[in-house]
Amino acid sequence: MSDHGDDSDSEDEDSHREKKAYPNWADKRVLYDALLTQAKSDLDPDEIFGEVETCDLEAIFDTEKRRFKNRTSSGIWTNDRVTAAEKVAYKQSVQTARVA
Repeated sequence: MSDHGDDSDSEDEDSHREKKAYPNWADKRVLYDALLTQAKSDLDPDEIFGEVETCDLEAIFDTEKRRFKNRTSSGIWTNDRVTAAEKVAYKQSVQTARVA
């Protein structure tokens, strides 16, 4: 017994965690290599995911709620859209990050 009380629960959790199977791509080294390869590639995330104009909460949560439609002033983003200059700066920053 330790000074901190009975450690049997944490030992059980550790042994359970060690036995738990996970996919190969989630292995630390495999994931790191994949992320490194992705970072060095010339893929444009906007070409894969497209530009997001709004966030449709009803589609995300598969439910209709009045509070999703009723926006308070903090939820009205029409005056805070991304500008063309910000989009260009983002594209340049992504390109710079890839070269580095």
